[in-house]
Amino acid sequence: MKKLIATMMAIVMVLAIGIGNVGCNREPAIKIDETKTQLYVSNNDQGVGRAYIEAIGKQFEIDFADKSFEDGKVGVQVIYNHNTSITSASFYEANIDSDKDNVYFTEYINYKQWANKFMDVTNIMNQPAITGYDEQTGEYTRESTPIKDKIDPVMLEFLNVGKGSEIVYRGFPFYLAIKSVNYNADLWNEKNFYLCSAPSDVVARAIADGTDLETAKATYNTEIAKINAGEKSDYLLFGNAKGETIIGGVSYAIGLSAGPDGKFGTFDDGFPATFDEFYALCNYISSNSVTPFIWTGANAGYADMLTQSIFTNDLGLERAKTYYSLTGTMDNLVKFVNGVPQFDAQGNPILDEPYTFNGGKTDGYEMMRTESKWYALKFAEKIATTPSWTHTACYDSTSQSEAQNKYLTEGYTKLGNKIAMLMDGAWWQAEANATFEVMEKVDSKYAKENRKFGVMPLPYATIDKFATKTQNNEKNVIVTENDSVCFINKNIDITSPQYEVARVFMSYFNNDDIAGLFTAKTNMLRALEIDLKENKFWNEMSPYGQSFVEYGNGVDVMFPYTTNDLMNNNRNYFQNTRNGWQFMAYSQQMGETSKVIDTIKTYIADKGIDAKHYYGAIYRYFKDIAWKQLNLEGIN
Repeated sequence: MKKLIATMMAIVMVLAIGIGNVGCNREPAIKIDETKTQLYVSNNDQGVGRAYIEAIGKQFEIDFADKSFEDGKVGVQVIYNHNTSITSASFYEANIDSDKDNVYFTEYINYKQWANKFMDVTNIMNQPAITGYDEQTGEYTRESTPIKDKIDPVMLEFLNVGKGSEIVYRGFPFYLAIKSVNYNADLWNEKNFYLCSAPSDVVARAIADGTDLETAKATYNTEIAKINAGEKSDYLLFGNAKGETIIGGVSYAIGLSAGPDGKFGTFDDGFPATFDEFYALCNYISSNSVTPFIWTGANAGYADMLTQSIFTNDLGLERAKTYYSLTGTMDNLVKFVNGVPQFDAQGNPILDEPYTFNGGKTDGYEMMRTESKWYALKFAEKIATTPSWTHTACYDSTSQSEAQNKYLTEGYTKLGNKIAMLMDGAWWQAEANATFEVMEKVDSKYAKENRKFGVMPLPYATIDKFATKTQNNEKNVIVTENDSVCFINKNIDITSPQYEVARVFMSYFNNDDIAGLFTAKTNMLRALEIDLKENKFWNEMSPYGQSFVEYGNGVDVMFPYTTNDLMNNNRNYFQNTRNGWQFMAYSQQMGETSKVIDTIKTYIADKGIDAKHYYGAIYRYFKDIAWKQLNLEGIN
């Protein structure tokens, strides 16, 4: 009866007062429902969008419809503030103390700098996430695992802002900012772009069977030489998603290649395992009147999402931890002489002796000599110098949204070649929602839920690296970016009903089911170590969202955070973004830049800016410029 009366009162009130604005910067929203307790949620309405938080808020209202957070009221009314100002330092400096919003979901903020503005949530972190409310017992229902146990240890340590041995958390991880290659799975199947057989399969089978590995590698090299010479190789066959290929006009079901993990029957089957196989794929794609790549030409850094992903993947998880902490031993640094990288007669980098870092105060720039950076630059050079692989939009003023539009429409509802791969963040489908909706009006087969896209696992630089990764059961490694966190405003009066409801909501937001709902609405993943394949919202996820879950389960995620004060006090140099710690470089020929593919494409012909030049320029930039401008105050 109590629930029925509250519901009827809410319906009457909504019908009576209609729609209006609530507060500064708020979107049109339902007026205050005086029968319920209000929760004010601030959402960074950019790439991640707003559909996710409104769906979660609605579910929260349903699950706590019987809970009274204050006398005379039952249930919760969630009110949203969709804006972008919460990414600005000026907001935290001047506005958050007096802001009306209780809970925040944001990105690109300096968590360590502003954590004193956020509520202490240590108690929430140490308990299992709330899943609902049991009216019979008057208790919250919970999961069995504390929230902190679902968070990567590196991320958890970053969130700890306690002094000394004290542990204090003031925020939670929000989403995984994965930036890599997005591929059109429907097109892959239609045009037979999957690998049914690849030269690397010979090596994968040798490792699995314990047969002669060196002979297998020799076979790989022989077949790659044929392919590079334009000759046919019986070890390279393309087919559809079922592993069906055409040989001599006859269809054969031979299955898919092992993929980068070197194992058959896993999520990455059918994709190139090495750079050479990836190059062969791109040539095959372009020979079939399909353009391999598109990205936004208006922001050249988007191209280097791939460069950065290749770099991190080559590092591997353990080296990546050393790289992002400047602490530990690196065994893959290239020998430099007078600031110039050294190579052998075959063009391979010459490795130096292992080098141990102890915080990097005086020598951190030596980390730029890692071999992995060289291989990423070589990969970028290949893309930059192969015109048939890229859409014209990659190097003009095409915006991010227009690049997404072209990716979805060209060859379908517009003239031009179809496009195989889009370089963008995991949030691209949310940003392209309007294009999906327009295309759906043309034909329902173009609706978001009816089109299949996926995230491509990354290849390795050489067959030797592939073999080593396979033998050691190493996964692809990705780095999450964007400093994405969520938190509760510290300014809430602890005697107010908002205090409890905000804390309940933040705990609820971190339960497994709600993580699944987040993925269903965004096609992105939460930064929580959970498997969503058995999630209640699995069937509501788009094919792309499900692909992301499969991808996330098959890779290691690296959080680029550290307790190193040198790095935390100099975020302008060490931020893990397109203009930070990765590929910033300087030389007289190209000036100061962080845009690898764009710079090489622009200057290779007249200034000789190739991968080797850029590699040396990165090292010299950090040694001669960055390290002389660091804030070393208070750093031992």
